[in-house]
Amino acid sequence: IWEGIVRIVPNIPQTLDIAAVAAVIGIVLGFLLALFRIKKFPVLSQFATLYISFMRGTPLLVQLSIIYFGLLVQLFLSYYGIPVMLNILNYKFGWEFSVNDIPSMLFVFVAFSLNEAAYMAESIRAAILSVDRKDIKAACWMLSVRLRIRA
Repeated sequence: IWEGIVRIVPNIPQTLDIAAVAAVIGIVLGFLLALFRIKKFPVLSQFATLYISFMRGTPLLVQLSIIYFGLLVQLFLSYYGIPVMLNILNYKFGWEFSVNDIPSMLFVFVAFSLNEAAYMAESIRAAILSVDRKDIKAACWMLSVRLRIRA
């Protein structure tokens, strides 16, 4: 057990970095996905439903391998897709992006963030839908009264 702990402890900061980045990006994307599903935008609502179902239905390890090893799934630019895209952009615009400078942690951040976004979208959607319409109208009325008093 002690040998395992000694090997795990140096990687704790990296693990916390992954968790923090995934939480921040996941909350923002999750909020947008939840709004797409609640407001029933024609194409965006269907995309959000499909995205959430796919991301919640596949294990994170599979998502990591999909993103990292280069399969093109749902609009993800993968490990091999990004270098091809950068080479095309370099050729077309005369840029000097180096494909070898892409850190592998970027793919970990992307996979964890997209996975977290799907779970957060369902949590945020459930939270919003759990509030009664009358309570929302009362809160809006209270806010408008306070704004009129300050003005």
